[in-house]
Amino acid sequence: MDIQEFINSEENQALLKRLINDPAALDFIVRRNAFTENLIQTYEIAVAIVVDGRYLICYTTPDVFDDFSKVLGAGATSSISIVLGPLDRPALEASGITQVHRQPFLDLRGQGVIVGIVDTGIDYTLDTFRYEDGTSKIISIYDQTAEGEPPPGYYLGVEYTNEQINAALASDNPLEIVPVSDPSGHGTFLASIAAGREDNGFVGAAPDAELIVVKLRKARPYYLDLFSVPAEQENAFESNAIILGIDYILNRAFALGKPVAICIGLGSNFGTHTSFSIFEEYLTDISNLAGVCLCIAAGNESQARHHTMGQVSAQAETYDIDIKAGENAGDILVSIWTGVSDRVSV
Repeated sequence: MDIQEFINSEENQALLKRLINDPAALDFIVRRNAFTENLIQTYEIAVAIVVDGRYLICYTTPDVFDDFSKVLGAGATSSISIVLGPLDRPALEASGITQVHRQPFLDLRGQGVIVGIVDTGIDYTLDTFRYEDGTSKIISIYDQTAEGEPPPGYYLGVEYTNEQINAALASDNPLEIVPVSDPSGHGTFLASIAAGREDNGFVGAAPDAELIVVKLRKARPYYLDLFSVPAEQENAFESNAIILGIDYILNRAFALGKPVAICIGLGSNFGTHTSFSIFEEYLTDISNLAGVCLCIAAGNESQARHHTMGQVSAQAETYDIDIKAGENAGDILVSIWTGVSDRVSV
């Protein structure tokens, strides 16, 4: 069966609906090809969406994924999500934004450009996200945490349009109409730095740009447990959710015929760091699209010693990795990566 026919089938849609709401389920992503399409249809796996024409986001149970990954082989390593969290807040002056604004001949204020934010949400009621007439500069908000009618072409979350946001701003209780918040403030901070309008002496990098905002869904229990992230940590997000958010922003920007700069203020010490994982591959693909600028924050952790490297020069030799952990550190996850043709025993 063609993969799109399979996605639209009653059996797949029913399974997808059940697994999305099952906290014990997990999502993963695979490259789209004849082998993976046939393999998916052989197992009890639901396909949610085709991303960029090249990748399939799927849902299943841990037991089924374990069997599936054994057949898929080494590729299963890059199919699982990594967990990312918000990075620290840089100073506006240090970022060089105000220096750019002071150049009289550049006039770089983001006119005709969309800024996409994939983060913890946004406080859309702030004046910095409004024009002088009180209307919002936010084109839409895609809240992956909300339950309701998903935006066209997607399978979870709720989309709030500019019209709905303006109606909320004109009401006495905006959150009754558009119930989007940002308890941590990280997404709001990032959006204001990137595209905030003049407000009491503050100005963002592109004050005349419009915004499309994605509020990320919290990582599933499977991944919190896999990466030893405390269950109570709210700001822990899956790379698959970020891919879905980026895909949403791109589709909306392309439909409007406008260039887009997408800001990712999230990071992780996990993953291959080799550009060979599906997540890294997808980000590279997106960054090469015409009219798309992908901005990803650096963690500034060069002195934190979160990484190491070494070489085992011959068979039967060993290489020691020393780990320093504080008192009552809890569970510690160590990720060891080798070359494609290497085999090591730990």
